[in-house]
Order: sequence, then structure tokens, then C-alpha cells
Amino acid sequence: MTWQARVQSGDASAALVQPHQVVISRKDACLHSIAQLDLVRVQFAAQPAVLLECVIDRQGPTAGGAALAAGRVQLHSWVLETCGQLEGVQATLNVPERSTAAVNAVKWHLTLSLQRKIPLAATSGRGNSEQELGGSRVDLLHESVRQKQIDLEAAIRRQLRAAGTLSAPREGQLVPVRLLGDTYVFRIDGVKEQMEATEMSLIMVTGWSDETFSTATEELTEKVAALRIQDATDGGKTTGRSYEDELSARLWRIGFAGYTAFVQDVLLNLALVLRRSQKTLDGEMEQEQIGSHGVLISGANGVGKSLALMALQHELARKKIDTWSVDGMSILMGAGSSSFPTAYEYLAHELERKFSNLGSLNDTEAKTFTSSSSCIGVALIDDLDVLFQSPDAEGSDTQLPQLGSALLRVIDELSARNARLVIVGTTTNADANMPLVVKRTGRFSKVLDLVVPTEQSRREILRRHLSTLPLYSHEQNSSANNAARLSSRLAALTGGYVAKDLVRICRNAAARAHVVSISGSVPSKSSVGWEELLHAQQQVKPSQLRELNVASPGAPMDGKLAFAGYDAIRKQFFDFISWKFHPTAAMNRLGISNASGILLSGPSGCGKTLLVQTLAAQAQVNFVSVKSSELLSKYFGDSERAVRELFDAALIRPGRIDKTIELGFPTQKDIQDILTLYTRKMPLATDVNIEALAARPRGSRTFTGADIAAICKEAAFRALREDIDTQIVLLRHFEAAWAH
Repeated sequence: MTWQARVQSGDASAALVQPHQVVISRKDACLHSIAQLDLVRVQFAAQPAVLLECVIDRQGPTAGGAALAAGRVQLHSWVLETCGQLEGVQATLNVPERSTAAVNAVKWHLTLSLQRKIPLAATSGRGNSEQELGGSRVDLLHESVRQKQIDLEAAIRRQLRAAGTLSAPREGQLVPVRLLGDTYVFRIDGVKEQMEATEMSLIMVTGWSDETFSTATEELTEKVAALRIQDATDGGKTTGRSYEDELSARLWRIGFAGYTAFVQDVLLNLALVLRRSQKTLDGEMEQEQIGSHGVLISGANGVGKSLALMALQHELARKKIDTWSVDGMSILMGAGSSSFPTAYEYLAHELERKFSNLGSLNDTEAKTFTSSSSCIGVALIDDLDVLFQSPDAEGSDTQLPQLGSALLRVIDELSARNARLVIVGTTTNADANMPLVVKRTGRFSKVLDLVVPTEQSRREILRRHLSTLPLYSHEQNSSANNAARLSSRLAALTGGYVAKDLVRICRNAAARAHVVSISGSVPSKSSVGWEELLHAQQQVKPSQLRELNVASPGAPMDGKLAFAGYDAIRKQFFDFISWKFHPTAAMNRLGISNASGILLSGPSGCGKTLLVQTLAAQAQVNFVSVKSSELLSKYFGDSERAVRELFDAALIRPGRIDKTIELGFPTQKDIQDILTLYTRKMPLATDVNIEALAARPRGSRTFTGADIAAICKEAAFRALREDIDTQIVLLRHFEAAWAH
């Protein structure tokens, strides 16, 4: 049965019209024998048809309100926009033939693409038609889903089965799926009946499933898999898990969780040098050298550089590749106490001793022997930058320390001989600690940054270390579930923390739990809960911001962080802070971002710093306090005054500090709120009326929030000076403090 109908959008008739639904009138439903939730094919001229779920208009003659007229249907405005249609356009509708197959009797192979997220999320830079039905919008998914921590295919299969969609899926059908509190609209792009016997239907999501998922990480994995040497421990056997999953499991065991992609990147760079031969009909042919014999790992203190070298050593050992693991200070001390006349001879001797098949690096005549040499090895040098530390070194070979020059000569010799030996070193700052001549092409030209962990990496690191602790839970959850739950909560509060900081938090929490368990009247078994972790996190300052005055986002809202008055400004400021770090659906829908900077101005003592610190704690973000003199003197020295004078329109234009908020002197209502805050713990006499105190005439004097706090403290001290055993603060004490 096919009929024509005029299309309108909105929700004038139905309470909520979802993008996967079409609302038809009761008269049309009876005329065309359509039942609630039947599928209806809707097609516009020169547009592909879409299959929508039918919702029959619930407005009746006695229900009140206007009923949907016959010959009209109602669609979500998104459907009209993506199809390029206007209000009142005519559409062709028909009901597909109902399948006679039993529910779930046939197993299907479905290909779906993500079309929409509800609430609707806008994406800047692309039109609606391009960003919707043109492809799968997997970027709209939560990060945990995109990172495959949640099985999207299983969630879709479960909900489609519950809704009955798997009984007879149709190509072009729009289906809703609930994920983590949000609703997503998927389009069924392909429907095939599975020929082989299977227990469940196969679901594939374009852009997410393994068969269609193509990202830089997977390309890197494929390159590493193609270049890597066969593991010595697996004997060529294959398991059900991928190489990346197995690598992640091994890194988890040694404590380097969350950095699987980084280790793969390093292994790829090593493989470019270690494996340069390829099979031909005539045997093996040596490929042209494209890798670097020197690899530099750069990262902040505590980020895990030494652990990264340990992980590399474990991976290389699995591949039967010889390694030499040493730190720069040991080389420095060994060279100073050796009997070799030069630092180069000492380094050459150590390499020849560790890698027996390397040959002699002192033999200047043997320039080609390593091309066919069986020596494959990696030297792992921790704190490599100590070999290049010299007070008068400015980047030339003549001014480098002896050991630094010797190491560069070794790398040059390895490159000249086309040797399959790589030197991997670590440094805290490749730009500041390593001269330019060291990073020249052919030497340590490959610099890999071991970045401060992201929230996802912090979650993995915390989960790894929490899994070894006795965790407390009210429910009978497994230890793994408790670790995952606590790590997710704590990862959101630890921005700027490196791996060492996260380990300290776990250890401090365990120590605090142990102290609590033995300090009670009856000793109990220690267990780590959220309270212990939060307390430990507040005691550990993030290494990334160690030189600054940082307040952790989990700081307690006690009296030190309390702020009263200025309700309108507080609401405005809190919205700015929370929207900046947690954009709302409305902002995403409109395609806008929050202010990039806010200038808070006002008289001294009005609470500007306290306001920001309080609201930052409420918004669960770090608070970093830096005085202008501290910040500017690091770069400009004595010229900081001149720089401060430049704090004008160039800095407060839109895009920089584009929002200005004035925090002036408190009003009478603000004074009353501040008095209430600072007297909330004081035993006040019955004659003390906070409202009357706030309305007290002040003459020409103006009071700030700090002044009012000082008045409350002075009133309490006056009561103590009169009687050290006093139990209350009288009105005359406040009046005297006010006049003082």
C-alpha cells in the first residue's frame, strides 16, 4: 500500500519525535492497516528511501489539542535537513511486506553506520548533508566506546534483539541505540543472511568494527607486525588474541600500562634498522637503510622512561635480540676508571663485549663486514643526557665532553658500516639537554616523546596498581571491578600527574588504610577505599606543575575554600569554568566553544583568588596560582614592568582573554552572606542580628570581603580578651570591631 502525504516537523503532535520515527494520523493508520511500531518507508523525490518506526498520533477527539490531520505525517527536523527538504514537502510512503520468518530464526549479517546523537550534536566546519548520511559519525561516540572499552556491537545486537528488529531488518532502516545515557541513531546500510550456522547475528559498525576500522594506530600495528622478528617464545603458534592485545597484557604485567602505542612506535623504529632484508627468488636482498641508529626517548621526570626501557628489553628478549641495558652515570664512572686511553676505545670495547658478533669498531679498514654480520642488538642507555653535560658545551663537536663525542663517533661508525645495532637513550628534555649536533641526521635523529599520560592512560595506570591493593567496597564486587571503578573516578581528578605521581597516590592510600586499620581499638584488615585515595591525591602535587602553586581538584570544600555573596557572579563564573572543561549538549549543538580566557578585576580583598579557587574545586579541575612577577621574571627579568604595561587590548581581544568580570565591593546582601559564612561556627548571643549588622550604616567607608572576615575574627578575640572562659560573642563585640 502506497500513499502520498505532506510532511511537517517538530513535536506539535507527539510528545517527542525521535529521528528514527514517523508520526501518522489515526485515520491513515486505519486506512492503510498500520500498527504501532510498524516500519514505514519514506521517500522524497530524487532521494534514497529511509525506513522509520511508525508512531500513531495519540491525539484524539477527546484528548484535547489538535490532532494530526489525515494526509499529513510528522518527521524529526533532522530528517528533513539531511534530505534537503522543506516544511510541507510531499513524500511517498509505503509499508514493506511483513516477514513470515520466526523471530530470531534467521541470523543476519548487518552493517550499520552511526548517523546521529541525541541530544543533537553539531560539528563545525561541515554542513548537515555532509556530516550525516554521508558516512558513519563514530566521532560522536563516547571516548570509552571509541577506544573499544565497551563492546559496541554487542550492545547494538542486544537492543535490536529486544526491540524485535533482528526478526526482519531492512536496508535503510534507522534504529535507536542507548549507550551510557545517550541515544544514538544508526542506519542499517547492509542486510545479508548468514549462510553458516551461528548462534547470533553478526553486527558491524562502519568506522568502528575491526573489519572497517582504519586508524593510524592500526596502520602502525600492521607495520610493526610486518617488520618484527618472530617471537622466540611462541614457536610460531597463533592464539585468538591479536599482537596488540598480547603486547598490552605483557606491558600490564611489568607495570607499563597505558603506553602500548608508544612501545609499538619504538619497536617500529628499531625494526627499520634491525630487519632490513627481504626474501627474493635468489635469496635475501639487503634493503636500503631508512631507519636511525640512534633513538631518543624524551619525557618529564617520573613519566616512565626507565620503565619504557625495561619494557623494550623484555620485548626484544622475546625476539632473541641481544640488549645491553646501562645508565649514563655508570658509563661515565666506568670510563673514568678504565685503563683505555680514550673514551671512544672504552665505548667500543664495551659494545664489542656485549655484542660478540659485532666485530671490531677500532678496525677502520673493515667498513663492510657488518652488512652481512649476524649481529643484531640494541643498547639501552638510561639518562643519556649526562654524557653531554658540560658547562662550556654550545653544540659543536670540539666543545662536547669526551664521552659525548665518543658516543657520536660510535653511531657514525655504525651508520658507515650499515650495522644492525641501535642505541636507544632517554632524556628529560631533548631540546634543552641535547646539543643540536647530537640530533643531526644519522645520529639521534629520531626523537620520541613519552608524553604525560592522558585521562585514558591514567585510568589504565591506576587500574594496574589498584588491582594489587586490598580494595574496599560496599557491594560484593570483584577486585577487578572495584579497581576499574576507582581508577575511572581518580583519573578525572589527576590532570598533570605522571606515572610516578599515580604510583605514589596508590602507595600513600595503602599506607593510610594500614594506619587506620591498626589504630582502632580492635585491629582490622586494611582496605583501600575512595576516601583514602582522595586524601592521598590531595597530598601529591602533580609533577607537571610542581614549580607552580597547584590545588588539586579534589580539595575539600571546607572553610578555607568557602566563598559567600556575589551570587550572580558566582553563577556566571561557574558556568564559564564548567562549560570550558565539560561542554554542554547545547554548546555542541550550536557549534560554539566557551571563552578562552577570563579577566577577573576588582579591588584588593574582594575575594578574586578565593572565588576562582572555590569554583575550580566545585568544577573538579586543577587550580594553578601564579603571580605575574613570578611568571614574567622567568622570561623577561628586569623588563617585567614594561611587559605588564602592555596588558591592554592586545590581550583582552576575543580569542585570548575575551571575557571580563568585575568583582566590586559587596552589596548589603553580599555582606549579610559573608557575615553568615564567617559566623556559622561562632556561638552568637541572642542580641546579634546578622541582617541588622549588614544594614549598619558605614558612612563613607567601603568594606571588602576580607574586611568583613577580619571584623568577625576581631569580635571573637574581643570576647576572649574580656573573659577567657566566655561561651558566646555579644553584639557589642561586633560593634567595637566594626568601629575599630
